[in-house]
Amino acid sequence: MEVTAIGSKLGAAPRDMILGEAFTKLRVMSPDVGRSRIVLLATHALLPTDLKCQPGPSIVVSVPANSPNAEAGFLRPGDIEKLKLDAELVVLSACSTAGLNAQIGESLSGLARAFFRAGAHGVLVTHWSIASGAAVQRMVDTFGAASDTAQALRQAQLQMIDTAGSGNNPIELSYPNFWAAFTLIGDGIWSRGPAA
Repeated sequence: MEVTAIGSKLGAAPRDMILGEAFTKLRVMSPDVGRSRIVLLATHALLPTDLKCQPGPSIVVSVPANSPNAEAGFLRPGDIEKLKLDAELVVLSACSTAGLNAQIGESLSGLARAFFRAGAHGVLVTHWSIASGAAVQRMVDTFGAASDTAQALRQAQLQMIDTAGSGNNPIELSYPNFWAAFTLIGDGIWSRGPAA
């Protein structure tokens, strides 16, 4: 829902949205993704402490049916650095993409640095586990009329706080745990017009 809602707001064609089983490492690593202005990865992220066999942070992607093991389901910093991006913004809409605390160390610099090395101009990351429902609405609201991600994110956060406790929005949405997880690193300014 998040990818299709934001894609529609940005004027992206259905072929530009990689969903479900098609969201594989091979597809994410393809050159056409590298040419995209905005790359939104709405998935799961893993920190080194999440799986004992994992040496660093990773983004979870779909495992192709013919894979001999689950390794194809992890997009790691080394993979990300091989992308040839010219993205104005990469959004990592997943839990803890910036890491949880200093003991985890390289999580922020591992994922974010990899996207910057690959050519991203700005990366939107999260500092802790996010509630999917609240995160989806905040991300959809972030991609409104403004093309300055920092200002748009701020407006979406304020809107979440202001509407908490009214209508179908529970008062809990005013708590920072629900609205403060996302942080922009880099400039985050993106041009208007259809997403590529």
